[in-house]
Amino acid sequence: MQLIQQLRKYRRLEFTLLLMASCFLSFGLIVLRVMATGKLQFIFLIWNLFLAFIPFFIANWLYLFRDRFNKITVIPMVAMWLLFFPNAPYIITDIIHLHPSKDFGYWYNLLIVISCVWNALVMGLLSLNDIQNVLTEKFGKLTAWIVSISSVFLGAFGIYLGRILRWNSWDLFFDTKCLVYDITDRIINPMSHGRTLGVTLFYGMFLLIVYLFFRQLMVRKEAV
Repeated sequence: MQLIQQLRKYRRLEFTLLLMASCFLSFGLIVLRVMATGKLQFIFLIWNLFLAFIPFFIANWLYLFRDRFNKITVIPMVAMWLLFFPNAPYIITDIIHLHPSKDFGYWYNLLIVISCVWNALVMGLLSLNDIQNVLTEKFGKLTAWIVSISSVFLGAFGIYLGRILRWNSWDLFFDTKCLVYDITDRIINPMSHGRTLGVTLFYGMFLLIVYLFFRQLMVRKEAV
């Protein structure tokens, strides 16, 4: 398979398999909880992990086959990636579904959420790193950094849209008018939406610091 060949070529196959194993561990933890309790309380995390996988797959594919894209054709791929990118860091907010107690069930639930957050965040950071590398090759470092930093804060804004306003990525196609209204209203009247600014700013800063740290680790790894 061509994809596997490309993963081997860029020495990504082992890491990709490890990431998939980590995701299957999260899946297994959720399934085991369902079997033990008969409740579907955390089953939604499987869907959220799948949504986090979409930007990872798009960015990974774009990076592995970047020679097939030019400056024009790479733009719609990056736009598609950006549409789904907020789904990766969004899982951080799923911690609200935890209800602290001293029972073993709480600690098991905490493990489930942390496992899913870890996998989604890693996939999101990897996808952003791949997008930046592709944009650096096609447009230069400055453009790549501008897009990357902007994507981080747009991702934080996406977290607000998803968690607070309950919008989904696909609503852009199925409920375009209402979604665009909510977005433009907050852009035109930012001071009237303090919570929007707060979530976007603080989550954006957090994600940016995490990404810069992650990016530095990736640079050190590639230098070895």
